[in-house]
Amino acid sequence: MPGIKSLKFLMFLLVICGILCYSSVADITFPTSVEDANLLEQDYLDGLLEHDDSSDLQSALLDFLGPIIPVNPQLRNALNLANKGEYSKALELVEDVLRKDGKNASAYELKGAVLALKGNLEQGLENLKKSIRFNPRQSSAYTKIGDIYIAKGENDTALEYFLKAVQYDPKDRRAHQRLGIIYEQKKEYQKAVDHYERGIIGTPPEYVGIKTNLGRLYLMSGQPQKSIALLENLVSQESQNLLAHMVLAGSYLRIKQYDNAIRSYGTAKKIKSDEPLAYLGLGISYRKNKQFKESIAEIQSLIDLNDESDSSYYQMGETYAEAGDFQNALVYFRKAEKISKDPRYIRMRIGKLFMDQREFVKAKEILTKLLESPSPHIQVYDLLGRLYQLTNELNEAEAILIQMVKAFPENPFAYHRLGLYYGFTSQYDKSITNFTKSLELYPDSITTLQALSVAYKRAGDISQSISSAERMLSLQPTSLAGRFYLATLYEEAGMTEEAKAAYQKILEQDPRHVAAMNNLAVVYCREDRFAEAEELSKKATDIVPENGNLLDTYGWILHKNNKNKMAYEILKKASEKSPDNPEILYHFGCVCLKLDKTELAKQSIRTAVSMNKNFPSKQEAVKLLDSFSP
Repeated sequence: MPGIKSLKFLMFLLVICGILCYSSVADITFPTSVEDANLLEQDYLDGLLEHDDSSDLQSALLDFLGPIIPVNPQLRNALNLANKGEYSKALELVEDVLRKDGKNASAYELKGAVLALKGNLEQGLENLKKSIRFNPRQSSAYTKIGDIYIAKGENDTALEYFLKAVQYDPKDRRAHQRLGIIYEQKKEYQKAVDHYERGIIGTPPEYVGIKTNLGRLYLMSGQPQKSIALLENLVSQESQNLLAHMVLAGSYLRIKQYDNAIRSYGTAKKIKSDEPLAYLGLGISYRKNKQFKESIAEIQSLIDLNDESDSSYYQMGETYAEAGDFQNALVYFRKAEKISKDPRYIRMRIGKLFMDQREFVKAKEILTKLLESPSPHIQVYDLLGRLYQLTNELNEAEAILIQMVKAFPENPFAYHRLGLYYGFTSQYDKSITNFTKSLELYPDSITTLQALSVAYKRAGDISQSISSAERMLSLQPTSLAGRFYLATLYEEAGMTEEAKAAYQKILEQDPRHVAAMNNLAVVYCREDRFAEAEELSKKATDIVPENGNLLDTYGWILHKNNKNKMAYEILKKASEKSPDNPEILYHFGCVCLKLDKTELAKQSIRTAVSMNKNFPSKQEAVKLLDSFSP
């Protein structure tokens, strides 16, 4: 009775516009792609970065007049006047307070803010610094000083003051927002995310502002679900926030919700009809959705906007390649190569195109030249390693991948890729060593954890395999594929209760998950819970009625429950759907015996054994076949 253990390994392009995630040998049994941490530093929305509406100095300082909350009645009046824009009158009242109390920190803060609003930045800074001299814990004054330094273009100095602000008031939302912006510009994305998250605490539900920036960083750091959760119900189709729609679209694209991506990119295009990234996103989304005609139309519009863009021709080549049109794909890749300032990546893609066509000599010529060029890209090594594997030149494949590790000792993908090679050649100890090294450099890589789990499983260490799979699931707790894989490991380890809980959790998330239904039915059958097993298995075959494995499970459960006439019909259909599956043929033979169809039973079981395939019940099948009279 088969459990469906079709672990779906992750092979995909990172579909944020223009960012490539490496893919490797397609026909090996290990996961063949890894998120390259270095790619997170590429900014696919350059030029579109928007901050919240109060990013200009005047509105920023006005927003922070409120937190002063002066006790002195004169200062309260001055604050009201400043909020009305009556700066000169406000300053008169503040000066009167300072004549009476020359160490009033709130008065200096308000004076500094008003002077800055009037455009006197240096005098404003001078008074704000007096404020913190008389009250070093005046967090709002530090924030205002930081804003002025941002206006002066001195972000490093601004950073120091914003950090002081949150030191004295960890809830200073404005300071956290500004810190997020600065860290994002410095490409310190995790710090930016941390401060943005603190900066939106307490904002009203309808507030957009830096939520868009935060969503964008979630997307760039491989957390598109968080981006969608943050923005999906906030940004309507009527919203004119271009960046928000682009971030939502990119997030949908990452999780393969192509229709939603197409809708959001389409909205972005309506907002700004000459926005190239909207056309590019639409072209990619349509391509991923197998709508090649629409993809070609959008990318052609992108070419019409700028016929000197190598990325436009490159993406057109990708669409033709995906559509199986090798000749047109090559034409457009060559166009991109001709106008590119640095055509090395495009040449790599052409080499891969020849590999896909199994024109290995042409591919090798291109890739070898690239390897000999200054500072070859890591993917050149990857592709050459793949080529050698496909041509069964395994020593050469190993040598080139070891060379890759030496050239990129701090890149997690290099070790991941070498680990894949050793998995392919069944050298599981070496495979585990390299996956472990990759995880030291990039601990949260889902694909490497998945590969490590498979390697441990193949090496016979089911406990470590489970440990890696549990870690993988903790990083993506809603992943049905990850939980299903873990459930199959639990079954293999004899951890029946854990397996049942995992399958049940999957069915709570997706009541039509037929693989989980099938495997849970198998578990119930082993426990003699035939009614529950039969119900689940029947439901699975109702959803997917033509699958031989599902039919086999259902038929075998019926057989175990002594419903052999029904089992006969189901298993007969299963054997017709999967005539090359010896387990199904053996099951069918067993039921035939129960119904005294002895010749048919012999024929079916003999066929199963003669296939020379390993299958779970092979020993029983051979023993039963030997027991038949000559």
